[in-house]
Order: sequence, then C-alpha cells, then structure tokens
Amino acid sequence: FPKPLESRSLLLKLRSRLSEDGVLVFNRIFLLSQPHERLSFLRKLERVFGQLKEEVIEGPSDAKNYLYWVLPHTHI
Repeated sequence: FPKPLESRSLLLKLRSRLSEDGVLVFNRIFLLSQPHERLSFLRKLERVFGQLKEEVIEGPSDAKNYLYWVLPHTHI
C-alpha cells in the first residue's frame, strides 16, 4: 500500500471534502501476523476522523480484508 495514500495531509483533505451526510470507506488488507500495521493505520484514521467502524472480511489466509467506515456521528 503506497504510504502517501495514508498521509495525514491526504486524510485531512478527504475529511474536508466529506459532506455532512457523506460516507468514506477505506479498504485495506493486513496480515494477522503483523497487527501493528493495522493498529497504526486505525490510529491515523481515528486522529483525523474521530470515531469510525471497522469491519473484517474473513478469508482463508493470514491476510484479512479490513473495511474502515467513516460515517456521520449519527450513524455510528
């Protein structure tokens, strides 16, 4: 995953363009054997967007698909 796509400056730009009723979804794949990478990304999102929803799409391997939903506060 390209590091510039998870930069604080890009995340702030995305937040500034998110409408009041808008929804933003990040789709990432992380290895269960490397949880620090997932937690680092999750903390970045929380610092910029506040509360969000994380959903795991289970699969047959050590790599899991994670969806991060940034929603208006009324929907979380």
